[in-house]
Amino acid sequence: MSSDGDLLHVVTGDDIGPRRRRIGNALVRISFGAMVAAFVYCFFDTRGAGEAGPANWRLALYGYLLWATCLCAAQVILRGERGKRTLFILPATLFVVA
Repeated sequence: MSSDGDLLHVVTGDDIGPRRRRIGNALVRISFGAMVAAFVYCFFDTRGAGEAGPANWRLALYGYLLWATCLCAAQVILRGERGKRTLFILPATLFVVA
């Protein structure tokens, strides 16, 4: 049996250009900023600094979920096939951290 025809486990190099890298990095940075803003808002709201707002930390949870989703998507955008392999462990790790 020849191994030339068995390409099931062969990962080719992905051509990831500078535009694709900028998009992936922007996705992570913008979603991280939104998450930090949600946490800061919830922190000051629970301390009585805000007039109106959430009575709980649900907004912070939504910010974290947005960031985690964008982080997973950015792994595929930035790293290609290697990013797809990262998706097996990254969601479980983010769940444990949360």
